[in-house]
Amino acid sequence: DSWTTSTFVRNSGTTSSYNTGPSSAYDGSYYVYAETSYPNYPAASFSMYRDFGDTVTEVSFQYHMYGDSMGTVVLQGSADGTTYDTTLWSKSGNQGNGDTDDGGWHRAVVSVESQWLAFLYTGGSSYTGDFAIDSVEVVVGWSPSPQPTISPVPTVSHPPTASPRPTPNPSSLPTEYPVTSVATFSALSSAIATDARINVVNDITVTAVLSVDNVYNLQIYSTTGAVLTSDRSFSNSAGGMIAISNADVTFTGLGFASGSAMYRGGCMHAAQSTLVLDRTSFAHCQSNDGGDAGGGGLFVLGGYATTVARTTFTSCSSPYGNGGAICLYYTAGTTISGTNFTRCASDYNGGAISSTHSTYTVMRAVFTSCTSMGGGGINARTGSAATISDTRFISCSATTTNGGGGGIAQYSSTATVASTEFIGCTAGQGLGGGIFLQEYSTMDVSASSFTSCFAVIGGGAYVRGSTAGSTSSLTVTGTNFNRCWTNTSGGGLHVDWYSTVYVLGASFSSCSAPYDNSAEAYGPGGYGAGINVYYAIAYVLGTTFDSNYAKLGGNDIYNYNSALDCQANCLDAGMYMPSGSCSSVGSADYMYYSSGSDLSGSCDSYCASCSVCPADTYFEYTSANSICDSCPAGKNIFDDGLDASKHDEADDCTYPTPAPTTMTTARIQHQLRRR
Repeated sequence: DSWTTSTFVRNSGTTSSYNTGPSSAYDGSYYVYAETSYPNYPAASFSMYRDFGDTVTEVSFQYHMYGDSMGTVVLQGSADGTTYDTTLWSKSGNQGNGDTDDGGWHRAVVSVESQWLAFLYTGGSSYTGDFAIDSVEVVVGWSPSPQPTISPVPTVSHPPTASPRPTPNPSSLPTEYPVTSVATFSALSSAIATDARINVVNDITVTAVLSVDNVYNLQIYSTTGAVLTSDRSFSNSAGGMIAISNADVTFTGLGFASGSAMYRGGCMHAAQSTLVLDRTSFAHCQSNDGGDAGGGGLFVLGGYATTVARTTFTSCSSPYGNGGAICLYYTAGTTISGTNFTRCASDYNGGAISSTHSTYTVMRAVFTSCTSMGGGGINARTGSAATISDTRFISCSATTTNGGGGGIAQYSSTATVASTEFIGCTAGQGLGGGIFLQEYSTMDVSASSFTSCFAVIGGGAYVRGSTAGSTSSLTVTGTNFNRCWTNTSGGGLHVDWYSTVYVLGASFSSCSAPYDNSAEAYGPGGYGAGINVYYAIAYVLGTTFDSNYAKLGGNDIYNYNSALDCQANCLDAGMYMPSGSCSSVGSADYMYYSSGSDLSGSCDSYCASCSVCPADTYFEYTSANSICDSCPAGKNIFDDGLDASKHDEADDCTYPTPAPTTMTTARIQHQLRRR
């Protein structure tokens, strides 16, 4: 008797994104919404449907459409649940968040004649497109005085998240739990219980560890922004202020300060629990031991879901362990969104975040002035899988000669990095100012940028294996390296032993290897201002180089005993070569060293013989001496023939008017001739 969906999610409170979605349900505690954060954009599709068993004559509901990239929602009807051919109602675009008395919720009333109903939502171009729906009511049947039937909030049919006990299906009337307001530590401690709702109304000094053990559906929040501060008169090995075990707990609007643990979780330790932190803050928290310890602010142990949203970590540290702010240890499904990390530090791995055998997502986060030996911002270790998007690393640093990655360091793990900026990140004594990859690691970087990053080797990024059996792989697509530099080699990117790198459609500008540093412990300097390839494999395709400088050679690329496939930018899709070769010798743009020979090469950054495909033609691939393909009859490319991106796929060929659905090709051609 409930809606069916695998794409909408059930939620209480705010969504995980800034400037989109509701701040609370319209009625009760829960609503459902379409989460449009990465990778659910652009134009992701969401749907939910229901069979009411009889003809519905009227449906009313509350909807929320707030965000700069809102898409379109459609309510459709069906007689049999297989063919939804009747559009009953639709709405598009940003409807605002404060133009009603109900927090941006709007009511719709629709007359219908359908047994089945379906809500279909198509998101917009970015993450600010969260659509929400609540309080669906229907009138069923043809009674002279029909009474409305309340449709329960949909049961989301995602694969279940592991938890100590099943989450009950929502009822048509959400359960309202009494709220207990507390003002002292003893009152807070006494109020901890299953299904409790606790409002912390003022700042509280924490004088002992707050234990949350085998407690479910607990919500602790503050409507006043209260802060819990440890007086550090006590100690605990795991959870300096709050120890959570086998529980389900949500913290909202609270601050945590000065927590200290001997081993794990300076402020908070969560083991085998489901944890939500929303609009919380952690300041000056610390864990004090080494080894597998850490998590100055938070330590998460076990494979349950953890959500950290719109939270700040400031000056949290793990002097002898991992993860100055957060340490994830054998976890799955952690999401960190809209969260800021400032001046967090670890003397070992991960100035802000460290992970071991964990799967997690970081999106719309900012890391500022975070430091560690390896991974000033994030360190992903042994068996971890990270997805990072729409994130900034600013002035983060790695501080040791044995590690690197001012922004991100990765060891024996995988990561995807998209739409992310590395600004002024450094490895002043080590490797990879922005990113450092070591043995058995794989990373894909797309639509990102490295600006003014510095390292002893690999100012922007560094990747290496160690033996033929422990390779690493880095793919860089559509990414810019600007003003990155090095003491030795690889101002933008250094590709080291037994590793493979694909550089596709990237750019390297004003990068440098300015020193003849032959005494440097890592090897001679002054080579490969853009890219340095050393006993490795590199594919450089469709990439531009501009104003790079290397003291001794290879302003753009230096290749030392490596396999290098380098093709100029004119091989981008949408470009073609009417004749000739696609390369020309530049002035020390490319250098190759092998068995004592130092030769100038032919890997320049432009090709005079390349052209954009003419009007109404396209070219999808990257092959030499090709001709462009003509658009199908009746289709055109509406471009002046100067922009390659408008000529790089068959889909760029479109009809002058919306494509006919019933006319034959002959009739289309006839109509075009008549025009």
